[in-house]
Amino acid sequence: LDEPTAGLDKASEGRFAGLMREHLGDGGMVVAATHLPLGLEGARELQMRVGH
Repeated sequence: LDEPTAGLDKASEGRFAGLMREHLGDGGMVVAATHLPLGLEGARELQMRVGH
């Protein structure tokens, strides 16, 4: 997903996060590119940086 919460209001962000938590809890995977942390407790995050 590319910037999955862009343009969402806070309530929609919360619903989306809930869907991702449920999916992860069922053993699923979420791949997302975002400038802001998604705040999914227990999820593994990979941060990519440009430069040194």
